[in-house]
Amino acid sequence: MKRWTRRSVTPPFPLFPGRRSCPPTGPLSLGLRSDADLPQILGAIDWQAGRHHRDQISTPTVALEATVEDSTGGHLVDDVPDSYDLKTGTFFGRRALRHLWIDIPSGHPATENPPGLDPFALLGW
Repeated sequence: MKRWTRRSVTPPFPLFPGRRSCPPTGPLSLGLRSDADLPQILGAIDWQAGRHHRDQISTPTVALEATVEDSTGGHLVDDVPDSYDLKTGTFFGRRALRHLWIDIPSGHPATENPPGLDPFALLGW
């Protein structure tokens, strides 16, 4: 993993993890993390959205959906290709997934209502 991380930061050739017409614009590796719980690691990483999306958010955190491969996950998908035989078709194996929500810092400071301002006071709450 250390070698892959080093090579993805300073690649000897241009990297095209998908289509050649769509090279990555951001970093491919955010560095190696210690053995910790995945939601904690993802929650500690800065939000990688572009400036336009970050400017649309004013809250101190943003909730993002994450799909992770987990052997105890409750969602099974058939998307791991086992064979590419042209005569019989492609066969797929299963893997288990887990969907979760991660709160990530948006970089905006937390704002509080000014003293004396209660937005629910008019409703009698």
